[in-house]
Amino acid sequence: MDGPGHLVYAGSQPLPTGSDTTAWMQGVWNNLAGAEGPELPCLAELADWEDVSVGDATGRMDAKCPDSFFLVLVTADERGYTFIDNSTDRTLFEQMLSTVQLTPDTAIE
Repeated sequence: MDGPGHLVYAGSQPLPTGSDTTAWMQGVWNNLAGAEGPELPCLAELADWEDVSVGDATGRMDAKCPDSFFLVLVTADERGYTFIDNSTDRTLFEQMLSTVQLTPDTAIE
C-alpha cells in the first residue's frame, strides 16, 4: 500500500468492563458521529456496515465512501480494534486485513 498521503491506521483498546462487541462498536460509532453530526465524511449507520474478515475474526466495515476511506471495527478476546485506510483500493485493503493477527495477549497498554 503506497502512494502520496496514503495512511493505514490500526489501534486497539480493552473493551470496557461489562461491554460486548455490539456495545463497543456502537460506542465507537457514537463517538465518531458526534453531537453535531459525523466527524468522518459519509459515516454510515452502524447497521449498514458490511461484514469483513480480519485475520481469523469477522469485523464490520463502513465502506459508504469507497473513494475516501474504509473504517473497520473488530473485537477479539475482550479487546476492540480499529483499522482506517484512506486508500481507494478496497481489494488491497481487504487483502491486508486478511493477514492481520489479533493477539490481545501481546497488547501494550
